[in-house]
Amino acid sequence: MPRAAVRRVRPHPFADDCAARRGGLPRASKPVGSFVSAPAAPTAGPSGRCSIDAEEAPARAFRTGIAIMIGYYVINLARSVERYRSFAALAADAGLAVERVDAVDGKVATQDGWDGLDLDRFRRFNGREPLPGEYGCYFSHIKAMRTFLDSGYSSAVIMEDDAEPHARVGSFASALDDRFSAQRLLVRLTSHRLQLFEAFDRPLDGGPRVGQCWLGPTGSGSAYWLTRSAAATLVERMVPVYCPFDVMQERSWATGVRFCQVKPNLMPVPRPPDSTIAAPGPTYAVKYPPYRRLPTYWTRTAQFFQRLAACARTRGI
Repeated sequence: MPRAAVRRVRPHPFADDCAARRGGLPRASKPVGSFVSAPAAPTAGPSGRCSIDAEEAPARAFRTGIAIMIGYYVINLARSVERYRSFAALAADAGLAVERVDAVDGKVATQDGWDGLDLDRFRRFNGREPLPGEYGCYFSHIKAMRTFLDSGYSSAVIMEDDAEPHARVGSFASALDDRFSAQRLLVRLTSHRLQLFEAFDRPLDGGPRVGQCWLGPTGSGSAYWLTRSAAATLVERMVPVYCPFDVMQERSWATGVRFCQVKPNLMPVPRPPDSTIAAPGPTYAVKYPPYRRLPTYWTRTAQFFQRLAACARTRGI
């Protein structure tokens, strides 16, 4: 076989953990402090939010001897019960007390009723029309950040319900909280691409290395860790909407929040299931013809140099 035809596939460092929970490998013994009971179905509390094992969290902290300073949140639509149960089972096995945040439903939203969207700027920035799923995803994450700000946690991990948490997520988040909770910082835990990645420090708690990518956008906002000051700033500065959520996450020069990533990914990149938030139809919007995308080419060029300048100014955390 010609050498160019050989494609090596590198397994994900934590693939065995995730495969075990899906039934592909024998399960290892549970970590200290993990939950032993099956997660209950989502039930709404007085605030309208749902949580699993919320009452178990103090007991878990007592058993492990670790103060609970990190909140764990999952974004999920109320009608997607099976997806929530699947995620909750993984979270329980990982020993994470996860609070459910009811997602904004993109299937029932129409463009005329999209509050907080700067439609003209979105068209100029992206060269296409916004998708209902993008709108629902964007404001679901803002809702999750507001939920976090209503808590007493110093930092949080926010995940979508197609993420696959495992036992290393908690220890890595604790290491981030110990070192960086006072900073205005967001660390993405899963990215589609890691282009020209620059690592800042040695791996934390035996996990991946934290750093930045000089090229982007790198895609995926399915799982990330952030501090209280970062969440407060993003909630204020991410509205009005003019680009998809995962792209806006990376625009640190616009939001004022330091953006970092990890290599390798802490969790596998979610497999592309049928979206339960996006409206029926194509997954990707049709781009405008080239002559209508001239403003988009300008903004993309400006964004390229803005990203390089931001990376050059912040060569560490």
